[in-house]
Amino acid sequence: MVPVLILLMGWLIYGHHLHPGQVVGVLVSATGVLAILSEGSLAALARFEIHRGDLIVLAGMALWAFFYTLKLNQRPSGISLVSFMFVIGSFGLPIVLPAMLLELGKSGLPSPSAGAFAALVYMSVIPALLANVLFGFGVRRIGPAQAGVFIHTMPLFACLFAFLLADETLYPYHAAGFVLIAGGAWISCKRAAPVLSSAPAKTR
Repeated sequence: MVPVLILLMGWLIYGHHLHPGQVVGVLVSATGVLAILSEGSLAALARFEIHRGDLIVLAGMALWAFFYTLKLNQRPSGISLVSFMFVIGSFGLPIVLPAMLLELGKSGLPSPSAGAFAALVYMSVIPALLANVLFGFGVRRIGPAQAGVFIHTMPLFACLFAFLLADETLYPYHAAGFVLIAGGAWISCKRAAPVLSSAPAKTR
């Protein structure tokens, strides 16, 4: 939903032009994500239900699409990307703190182990810090809509890592999802002018 929300919120809030290629690309890549999540089954999609937890996650996605994507190119001059993201993250801490305290009250402190510590370090450095900084750099260079469509590659890489590291099996619906996700990203970024440049992107 995040790439779709980026397009919609950019259009509704900032009046960004919805380029047909971007819209088609996001819809194609979203179809690829659905193909993987539903295991290629229309019946599974028909059984889809929305629960309270899903709405909480959707609200988090909307906040992420707005603050971590659309607002990145509007930060005050003189504030670096890393500093801006640190401030945004600091505002997010009070939001997740009550949930963390509730979880600790129900389950207690986790048992310390080398594996848990390694997972904590990995989550802190790679997905939380490095990935967000690189994504912010991408938003700065090619704009929020085109950078956002690459979020759809997350389930793609999740499947590949599960295959390589967890002995899970790849099926034809995975291949279909991969093709649709990659094809959607290509459509979204296809322009007459080069996508990547040394100059910051200007939203049209």
